[in-house]
Amino acid sequence: MNIANLTGLEYRTGLHYFYLHLNHISAISAIANLANLTVLYLQINRISDIGPLVQNEGLGTGNLVNVQVNPLIVVDTRDSMSRDSTPCFFTIVWRKLQV
Repeated sequence: MNIANLTGLEYRTGLHYFYLHLNHISAISAIANLANLTVLYLQINRISDIGPLVQNEGLGTGNLVNVQVNPLIVVDTRDSMSRDSTPCFFTIVWRKLQV
């Protein structure tokens, strides 16, 4: 598929499952408020910032979020004087846990 833009998805608030792997998606801010999501497959895209997933208060224990093979940016915040933003490809399956 050649989907690159998720504009309008923010209005699909009843969405529970979302499969958009193997596309050209880089911005996922439209997902931030989709609180009913329980399964999200976004592997093999161009996503570098998963902040909108962290902001999504509906995602929690038992939900599946897969962002394998995306150029995620890792920001080391341990020392605010010298942040290291290193782009790299991760192969992960992320399960967000409630704290």
